Amino acid sequence: MNQKKISDKQNTKIEKKEREKNRKKSIELFEREKTQQIKYDVLNQIEEDKERKKNKKKAVNLMEKERQRRMNILAMNEMVSNKERKHNIKKAKKLSEKEKQRRLHDNTLDEIILTNERKQNTKKVNEMENEERERRVLDSTCK
Repeated sequence: MNQKKISDKQNTKIEKKEREKNRKKSIELFEREKTQQIKYDVLNQIEEDKERKKNKKKAVNLMEKERQRRMNILAMNEMVSNKERKHNIKKAKKLSEKEKQRRLHDNTLDEIILTNERKQNTKKVNEMENEERERRVLDSTCK
């Protein structure tokens, strides 16, 4: 019986040692897994950060391209507006010149008409004066 007690004690010690050994292994495995998981987490975080940076760069580039495109459109619109403005000024000058020519022509025609009217009026006045003279002369000879 004594032998059995001793054997049981030894077995208990051995079991205890094995349990301790297994516990240590288990803790070590857990620590390794934890460390491995931390490494994966850190690597994933680094990868995500890289991806975010890349996406941010892309977004900034796209925004810059869009801003440049808008500026080009504004510049083109400004150029078109300037061309239209110049064209409208030229057109207005041409119309103004045509209007001047038309007025000059109208004034010249008016002058010619007035001159003709004056000539006719002068002619009529002369004829009337001649008739008046002839009448006086006839009146004076008749008396």
